[in-house]
Amino acid sequence: MAEKEGVGIVCFGRGIEKSCDKTHQTGMYWGPTAYLEETNVGQHSGLYTYGLSLNSDDENVLIAGGYANSLATADLFIHQVMSGNFPQLLAWAAGRPKYLEQEPSELSEGSVLFESFERHLKRMSKDVFDMLGDTRIEFQTKNRNTRDDLLQSLEMANQMNLSKLIIISVFVHLRRIAEFYKFALQAQPEFSDIEVEFRASEMILFNAPDVQFNLILEDVEVAGVFNDLAWAKIVESKVYRRTAAREAKGIEDLRAGRYKF
Repeated sequence: MAEKEGVGIVCFGRGIEKSCDKTHQTGMYWGPTAYLEETNVGQHSGLYTYGLSLNSDDENVLIAGGYANSLATADLFIHQVMSGNFPQLLAWAAGRPKYLEQEPSELSEGSVLFESFERHLKRMSKDVFDMLGDTRIEFQTKNRNTRDDLLQSLEMANQMNLSKLIIISVFVHLRRIAEFYKFALQAQPEFSDIEVEFRASEMILFNAPDVQFNLILEDVEVAGVFNDLAWAKIVESKVYRRTAAREAKGIEDLRAGRYKF
């Protein structure tokens, strides 16, 4: 059997939402979720809500981060190319959860995130953008949850004989993905020879000049350079802690066999 080699990047979505294009007055359009989302009882609502605060008392306001994930994926893709590790796979672990069931069949979270990724990539490096055709692009359109995302990503890497898989998501979501990874290895130990690296979007975007733009975060308490102080305000906020508590509960349920897939 040939030795594994090459790297793949997988963006773990975090949802898309409709918002109004105020500039061109073209009505509603789909885009990746902002950093904060007013959910539908903890699930993606599919609608952008203006003016959300990191210290909102609304239990339905949680960390989402689809836009940050797409931007961070573009940033990391460029870094990999420039460092001589051209990604052979770029996958979008973002399918058609329940909130998209009534939407046109061609719409998926991944297709919207990829469009955002392409815009960012072209803006940041036209040369790297022109190389994108040499990478295998995959959309995991049938996935409905994190378990599906992870298993299909590992299966893709295994089929392509890749030695490494880089998984990108927002910081608060990484621990639960990593927990699913442990269970995946128990069920399918053949994936154990694929090195998996978990990368937080916020850490990839750290030191960016405009945290509100890079995260799509309207909270006036966090503005300017994405530095240590901005990050401290985020992780100490009510919304971040609320989301982290939900993620921790998911990990506990997974370990105890109570997780609902």
